[in-house]
Amino acid sequence: MRDRVFGTENEYGALIIENSSGKETCRPVKKPTDTLHISREKFSRLGLISNSVQSSVWLHNGGLIYVDCGTHPEYASPECRRAIDLVRFNKAGEELICRAFPQCKIFKDNCAPPIDLDYTEVVVDGLVSYGCHESYLVFGIEDFNTEGFIGSLAPFLASRQIIDGSGFVDDGGNVHLSQRAKFIYTLAGSNTLNSRSIINLRKEDLTGTRTDLRRLHLIVGDANLMETAIFLKVGSTQLVLSMIEDGYAPRFDLCVNWPMFLREMSRNAYGKATVVVFPNGDRFSALDIQWIYCQAARKYLSFTDFESEESEHEAKIVCRMWEDAIDALWSNDMNWLVGRLDHATLRYLFMVEEKRAGAHLSVDRKKMISQNYRKVNKGENMSKLLAKKLGHTRLLTDAQIADALVNPPKNTRAALRARFLRALSVAQKKHPSISGAVGWSAVVFGKNTANINDPLCFIDPGHGFNGILEELGKINSGELTHKPQMTHNDFGYPLEV
Repeated sequence: MRDRVFGTENEYGALIIENSSGKETCRPVKKPTDTLHISREKFSRLGLISNSVQSSVWLHNGGLIYVDCGTHPEYASPECRRAIDLVRFNKAGEELICRAFPQCKIFKDNCAPPIDLDYTEVVVDGLVSYGCHESYLVFGIEDFNTEGFIGSLAPFLASRQIIDGSGFVDDGGNVHLSQRAKFIYTLAGSNTLNSRSIINLRKEDLTGTRTDLRRLHLIVGDANLMETAIFLKVGSTQLVLSMIEDGYAPRFDLCVNWPMFLREMSRNAYGKATVVVFPNGDRFSALDIQWIYCQAARKYLSFTDFESEESEHEAKIVCRMWEDAIDALWSNDMNWLVGRLDHATLRYLFMVEEKRAGAHLSVDRKKMISQNYRKVNKGENMSKLLAKKLGHTRLLTDAQIADALVNPPKNTRAALRARFLRALSVAQKKHPSISGAVGWSAVVFGKNTANINDPLCFIDPGHGFNGILEELGKINSGELTHKPQMTHNDFGYPLEV
């Protein structure tokens, strides 16, 4: 089992805070007059590099914050090799987003009325979706559009929302497993906006000359607040990908309409009632399908070779926790589920409020609780407060998350990106005219460009990168006098710093 690199991009909903006559109110962000800008003042305290128009910022943890279409913020985590690291950097992103946009109320995994009907989001039932994109490095598979790959991965992803669904309240007050499911209509395709798919086929060159590597970009999942849900979503997916690479993954019939199964299953908040019926008469619920994959993973882990002891240890923890989650869902064990899986935690909050009120909740009240659950602003983060109250459900400490605000993963190319950013930040404090640029696969200083194409490389990327760091080191020590040079931007983001 190879060590792979993975990461997430979380989309956030935002409301602008207004103070009128001492009273705080909130309103939606509207284009184009309300285009969001990253707070330079807040980020200067962290020593971060912000561009001149303040629409994107590369972070010292190796990640990126940017504004998509001027109206909603996104956080892209640095590349990680461990699922628990991705949980750390995902949770750190919640705080970084709030620091970047202090003028806003920020919501994670929201499903809301569209900000502007001209906005390039798909509107379904009068709603737009802010979800989570996942990226995984895949070894030795050049074509994702094959019956074998899709037949092994799509059923897993379609049923996975029983684990990673964050809950959703429709206009009738019905509780769904997932808000993202209603936006998925095709099995496989390359469109990320107008016709979202379970499996995204878009091919992007982010690995340079490494022809044995390919990025799998998934847009099917919800954004999660609970640490266990994030851990299981990423951990189980990378186990399934390893089984596919080694030819050991379960494979299901593609005559089944898996997007329809995903949408119908989401309407059943327990994942048991909705079943998929195969031509031979076999019937499986989402929990049945997840159990089949989980047991296949358990057998796979018993004989596969691991690249490191650390990856073996984590893979076995993922598998054990995956089994525990399925068992708890079968028995509706709320003691295990609450504080670990988002959709179950949201249902619990509804139950508590109904008991307190002594009456069924109105649709508006349910929607308000759901929205408050997703709020991540400091002091208002209900999911964080609940996780602290249920301390036994947490996987991380506050100190581990705080470290992820400013330090990168140590075993991916994010560490190289962060080294460059730190050196450039020091140089800019001494010489404000200094400029540089950074992207996912390259850094630029002056006329020099250094490629960091290999996502797995984190020690010595070569002379070009080391030469740039050496030059910055001499500038910072005073050994070299800085002469302003032109930095070119070829990375697709506004990266001038």
